Amino acid sequence: MIIKRATEAGEFFQIHQLNYKTFVEEIPQHQQNTEKILVDKFHNKNQYIVAKRNDKLIGMVCYNLQRPFSLDEKISNLNNYLPEFTNLAEIRLLSVIPEERNTKVVYRLFKYVATEFDRLNRYCNHIRNNKAITFVYAPWI
Repeated sequence: MIIKRATEAGEFFQIHQLNYKTFVEEIPQHQQNTEKILVDKFHNKNQYIVAKRNDKLIGMVCYNLQRPFSLDEKISNLNNYLPEFTNLAEIRLLSVIPEERNTKVVYRLFKYVATEFDRLNRYCNHIRNNKAITFVYAPWI
């Protein structure tokens, strides 16, 4: 299994397919479509971390560092519930294909994200992520 940041067009296409399977078919949060792909509303600012076995995407999670977050739309006055930090990150869209759900995929994805945040904190002094907001609905975890 390889864990990496998504960079290739084929990876992004598989991300959109997995989003559809997870957030339309399995957890019906969005409308069905004939293409069977779901491009996230925040796609252009998301950083996707993917788990791959050979060339097949088996899991993913994403984060972004720019407000507004998806939670800003779900919770009015979100700032009232957050501690006062200058920089936040939102981690979301966790998804793993069913046959890989009892493996270490979720652990490895989040470990990679933690490594990314550590790298950002150490090498980019102007970006400090004091806290991450995690919004995960995954009944299979």
